[in-house]
Amino acid sequence: MTPQITFDEEKHRYFLDGVQVPSVTKILEVLHKGGLSWWGMQTGVQGVAKLRGLGVELPWDDPDGIVKLLTEH
Repeated sequence: MTPQITFDEEKHRYFLDGVQVPSVTKILEVLHKGGLSWWGMQTGVQGVAKLRGLGVELPWDDPDGIVKLLTEH
């Protein structure tokens, strides 16, 4: 018998054969993610360097503007 997995989008809850189960995000909360913030920072810096290399004008005094450019590119 194949297990039935359902998702309540409104309440953001998962069910396995009608029984509520924790989300993957909730399960992963127990793991130490010390390197994740360092990785994220490095990824952002690489993105800024790439934009600069492409000749994109960066608004250095507007962090939200830089994030917007990174998202767009």
